[in-house]
Amino acid sequence: MMKKYMRYAYKLAFFAFLIIAPCTYSQGGICADIEPLCAGSESFIFENCYFGAEGCNTFAEFGPQYSCLEIQPYPAWFFFKVGEAGKFDFQIVQNTRFDNNGNPTGLGLDVDFILWGPFDDDANLCDFTELRAANELACSFLPDEIESFSIPDAKKNELYVLVITNFSEFEGFIQLQQTNIGEPSAGTTDCSIVSIKKGCGDEAVDLSIRFSDVTNYLWEFDDGSGFTELFIGNFPNIEATQPGLYRATSSFNGASNRVNEFEVQFFPQPEIIENPLDISECQLSEGVSFNLTTNTKLVMGDQDPLLFKIEYFDTLNSLITRPEDYQIPSGNIEDITVRISDIDGNCRAESSFQIRIEPLKPGNITDYLVCDNDNSGEELVNLQTTFNETLLNGRLATRYKIDYFLSNEDAELKQNALPNPYLISNPETVIFTRIEEITNSNCYSTEESFTIFLESLPKITTEIPALIGCDLDRDQIYLFNLTEFYPTLASLGIDQTTYKITFFETLKDAQNDENSIDESYENKISPQLIYGRVEKRNLPTTSGSCFEILDFTLQVSQPPLPELKDIYRICTDANGTIIPAEEGDVSPALIETNLPTTDIEFKWFFNENEIPNSNVPSITAYKSGDYEVFVTDLNTGCSDFFKTKVKTASPPETFSANFTTDLFNESKTILATATGNETSTYVFQLNNGAFQESGEFKNVGLGDHIITIKDADGCGSVSIPVNGIELFNFFTPNQDGINDTWNIVGLREIDPLAEIFIFDRYGKLLKKLAVSGEGWDGTYNNKHMPVDEYWFKVEYTVNNIPKYHVNHFTLKR
Repeated sequence: MMKKYMRYAYKLAFFAFLIIAPCTYSQGGICADIEPLCAGSESFIFENCYFGAEGCNTFAEFGPQYSCLEIQPYPAWFFFKVGEAGKFDFQIVQNTRFDNNGNPTGLGLDVDFILWGPFDDDANLCDFTELRAANELACSFLPDEIESFSIPDAKKNELYVLVITNFSEFEGFIQLQQTNIGEPSAGTTDCSIVSIKKGCGDEAVDLSIRFSDVTNYLWEFDDGSGFTELFIGNFPNIEATQPGLYRATSSFNGASNRVNEFEVQFFPQPEIIENPLDISECQLSEGVSFNLTTNTKLVMGDQDPLLFKIEYFDTLNSLITRPEDYQIPSGNIEDITVRISDIDGNCRAESSFQIRIEPLKPGNITDYLVCDNDNSGEELVNLQTTFNETLLNGRLATRYKIDYFLSNEDAELKQNALPNPYLISNPETVIFTRIEEITNSNCYSTEESFTIFLESLPKITTEIPALIGCDLDRDQIYLFNLTEFYPTLASLGIDQTTYKITFFETLKDAQNDENSIDESYENKISPQLIYGRVEKRNLPTTSGSCFEILDFTLQVSQPPLPELKDIYRICTDANGTIIPAEEGDVSPALIETNLPTTDIEFKWFFNENEIPNSNVPSITAYKSGDYEVFVTDLNTGCSDFFKTKVKTASPPETFSANFTTDLFNESKTILATATGNETSTYVFQLNNGAFQESGEFKNVGLGDHIITIKDADGCGSVSIPVNGIELFNFFTPNQDGINDTWNIVGLREIDPLAEIFIFDRYGKLLKKLAVSGEGWDGTYNNKHMPVDEYWFKVEYTVNNIPKYHVNHFTLKR
């Protein structure tokens, strides 16, 4: 337990209102937080602590004698110092509400108090041995809302301690007022304990002024060169970080300004460098003495003794004047407080420890296991460094002597102590101990003994082969079964019956026996080094350990990866005879893995039957079906099956291509079809265009066309001419050898019996033509017809269906 705070005489809150005007103010709930009190010409009022309030002490602390206060709910601690000697009359009022003039206007609440004093100016006011009945001046436990007390003849510089309690436990305010101010025999309080503010170290000092009806605060600071403005506005409190003079001017509506000045001082803050240790002394006779100063170096460290002093206090917070020779007043245990403060006692740090009177009880040492690291049958053990701390059981090592023996008799007689380190050469050695106080040989114990077990482990000098994981999904991660190491270890003398093997990811974890991994383990990287901790089974429960650390390699490997296609094909004719391929891969199919022939083993299967003598990287397939190759890496043993298929394909066996629209439709459609091998897929081409999967060609122009149908796997093709017509929109019968006649080109290949009838614009038949003839030469009765539009009608048959078509053309000259 450690806390830092200022000496109670100099709390940081500035209570200007104690002198000038009524206002609210916080209270100290324990003696360590005792507040200074300055009684002026007017009362001051502070908020009480009550049931349910946060940060309040429900009852007063243990230690002082509270005399008439049978209970002490919600205490408030104050002290004041006598300035001018004389008589003091005080009145305490507790009420739910006060007006601005300090008059109670609410419901009265039961209030009680106790007063102790007088004390010297430099007294420790929280020395609970002083807050006793002998120093009690006044006390009241009456069921009243108003209490009073008097000090008839207070002397200058005397200190008094006042505790006020809220018996009602209700929320409200407490008013404290010196009622005889201004009378001839009245004393005054020393207000310098309030106006001087002292800070510790780098902690800021809180300066507060809280009046009723304040309209503005002006804060100023003087470091010796004159006052300068700090803040102006609604700042009832500030934090001071520099030493010097501070001045606060408070402005009011309809009243004069009020000025308060106070001085801020800073002092060094001590620290508890290390917490003190509990001290135990051996119980041999009455009057056991403790040297508390054995903790001085721990708590002080290297702090300057010219700046700080160290003191020790008993349970009642009384100063221990001879800490080097202290006796517990009663009982066998006591809590001691150690305090470091600056020389003037302004700033301090505290911690506590316990002193005990008890028999010398050594710590319990469990049996110990030591490892014969070189299998020599013996091993050195440093008894002092291994076991002393446990035997001391929290005691200071500098106060005790510890020896080790091979018998209890030797330990009692202090003879034949074992050398350190000691050579253990038996499988089991019982060790006896003696712990003895250096300054008092009569204070010792020989009750503790323990057994040292000597164990050995097989020494592995050969390299353990790596564990190979065959990574079929090729992500460099594999779920290893670490028990696959066990046969190798058994061959090296580490069998599972005698030894336990635990696996770890890191050497540190293996050495500390923490964060072990499961025997089913998924690697993080490849290769990955893991560690095995080997220990003997069925050993007795001991401290110490005997283990061997072995390292194991996990290697993720992939089987060779052949470059197989999903499917291959064999070309056959309509009779099923294999034929060469027209394009693409060869026929019959060549299935190649593209893997080297060295360090790899191959096994080929056709329809799940192994192909004899198939340890080759490629085979020729003459049949369709399922093919597999089982590939093994002869270096790692990693293997896997890889599958492919072989199908047959053939050229088109039956096929056709025809127009599906009228011959005279300018945007015609051709539909081509083909059948053949059931596994073949056929693609279609119009003239020299791109091949497509559909046999339908739309928007085909007039004229003849070639449809090519081929097997998509390259096993053969056929070409089909599709005859169309070519219909000219004009002709020029001028005997120049170009377009001298008009006919429907291509119709005779479709219907050689088709006939054409030509008419003038008035419907007069001019010519009847056979499509097999030369066509019309533009004459009628051997006379040249004029330039004009002429009409024709063609009658033809398609698929035994008679059809006709009417249109027109132009004769140009």
